[in-house]
Amino acid sequence: MKPQRLNLKTDLYLLGFLALFAVTALFMGLTATHILLNTIYLGIALLLVALTYFLGLMFGLVANMVFIFGQGTIMVYQNVLADQTVSLVMIFWLLMPLALSVVFHGVAQTTLQLQTEITHLAESQDQYSAFDEATHLRTTVAYYEDAGVFLETSRRFSIPVSTIAIRLRYLGELRQLLSERNLRR
Repeated sequence: MKPQRLNLKTDLYLLGFLALFAVTALFMGLTATHILLNTIYLGIALLLVALTYFLGLMFGLVANMVFIFGQGTIMVYQNVLADQTVSLVMIFWLLMPLALSVVFHGVAQTTLQLQTEITHLAESQDQYSAFDEATHLRTTVAYYEDAGVFLETSRRFSIPVSTIAIRLRYLGELRQLLSERNLRR
């Protein structure tokens, strides 16, 4: 998938998650008389979101379906056996954990895809870069690629060739010991 499209998808999932949480916050503010019930259901919703994040979408969906079944059972009990009307709070919390879990899973998946893409690009850049900006010299990767060409040319035309490659193993330690001026000499 193209990085720009993946960025857009990540942004849309993140905005959707933030919008759902804003709706949840507004709803909790509007139904402040049910603060304990809202707090319990918010905790359950966050637990379901965490389960979806850590254990995957399928486990999260199954956990949400178990929650919806339990919530539906409570609502049927209230309506049929206790002869009470089902409150708006119960209806809201019936589907909001599922929506939060699915949208947060989308945020997590697209973020992981972006991280994979960034890692792949960094590895490709290291592998294919042929010019070091700090030293203005060709890198050892480019040197080894070019060495084969020069050696073959030398053999074919009987031209003497001399080449040397020096790799400093402990360059980081040398930089700590020497000043920048002495290191550049």
